[in-house]
Amino acid sequence: MDLHDQELLDKQLRVIYQPPRQPALVAMAIVAVFLVGMIAGVVLADTTDSQIAANGPAIAFLDTGAPITRN
Repeated sequence: MDLHDQELLDKQLRVIYQPPRQPALVAMAIVAVFLVGMIAGVVLADTTDSQIAANGPAIAFLDTGAPITRN
């Protein structure tokens, strides 16, 4: 392969070459998405402290607003 062929190959491969991603940037993006999801879950949750105290955290999380009947 001579110099001319190498230059042509470099031009063709330049289009598909993507530089490697920085692993720290990817990790920070994953952490950011996780934190945004956690914050959105807390903000969108419609539970009060009295519901959590009366029913427990798991029941308050799953409660859809239906009245609680005790037998």
